[in-house]
Amino acid sequence: MAQKVLLTGISGFIGGHIALQLFQRGYHVVGAVRDEEDIGFVRGYLRPHIDGSELAEKLTFVVADLLKRDDWRAAMEGCHAVIHTASPIPNIMPNDEDLIIRPAVDGTRNVLRAASSAGISRVVMTSSITAISEGHRLSEPRVFTEDDWSDLNAGPLTAYAKSKTLAERAAWEIANTPECPFTLTTMHPGVTLGPVLNGRTSTSVASVWRLMSRLDPLLPNFGFPYVDVRDVARLHVDALETEAANGQRIALTNGFVWYPDLAAKVSKERPDLNIVSRRAFSWFLRLLAPFKTRLKLITPNLDRHADVSNANAKAIFSTDFVPFEQTLADTIESLEMHNAKK
Repeated sequence: MAQKVLLTGISGFIGGHIALQLFQRGYHVVGAVRDEEDIGFVRGYLRPHIDGSELAEKLTFVVADLLKRDDWRAAMEGCHAVIHTASPIPNIMPNDEDLIIRPAVDGTRNVLRAASSAGISRVVMTSSITAISEGHRLSEPRVFTEDDWSDLNAGPLTAYAKSKTLAERAAWEIANTPECPFTLTTMHPGVTLGPVLNGRTSTSVASVWRLMSRLDPLLPNFGFPYVDVRDVARLHVDALETEAANGQRIALTNGFVWYPDLAAKVSKERPDLNIVSRRAFSWFLRLLAPFKTRLKLITPNLDRHADVSNANAKAIFSTDFVPFEQTLADTIESLEMHNAKK
């Protein structure tokens, strides 16, 4: 009988790709969704990629709310492992940080405590590079590793970075208790690009769509480590199956890119789109940030070169990553395809 894996966040960008990887390796997927409407949505976007009979046989669903502890106790029934990807990812910064932080932190506690009570043996959790590199004041470029943690006492810091850092710390607190039966691995993707499966663009992929749509008249000077979603999904499942990954924090990155340079690469790929090339003054964006909620997401990283090493991932999994040119081309193609269907 195929092993059952509970996958939270199956309707999301990363979660959808992880589901495909699990199916391809013969697992039975128990997809956790927030409401009944998401069940048809998930089946719909997986159907073109998975044989119908296999989908019917190896995909079941549970409806569970991150903030409802009892939902997760029932969700664990019959499962051998958990991949926990569900966490709020804002497109704009909310006025109340707890709208992001509380579901991430309390949701992680609820899922992992239920996993512990159910005797689950393996948990792989999606954290983020924002739990590694944020909050540190940099006067020159720096490469962070998994030994680093984001500094929550520094400022400014986005609610998302706080949520991922606090949620991961909560996860390790549970995993490190003597009575906990599971081993934990936390995966730390950079800004995740690649083909969109379900038409719901993540915050990461939306950055490319904004460039393609010329939504921003000027380009802010911020940068980020990036990674392909297919690598993220593949390595999540590899972590489930690789003993050397047990107890590890693993950064998933494939390089660093400045946003204006990303715009230039999109322009090279699609010169017909007439991509914006004019740059914004960082001091001006900082002045505007209190009045523009979207700017609050990027101002902490303006002019800041914070890369994160992938040496640990390469050592544990002996892996290469999808070349950035391929990642970007596939991102653009899938965005155009899904938006053409709307």
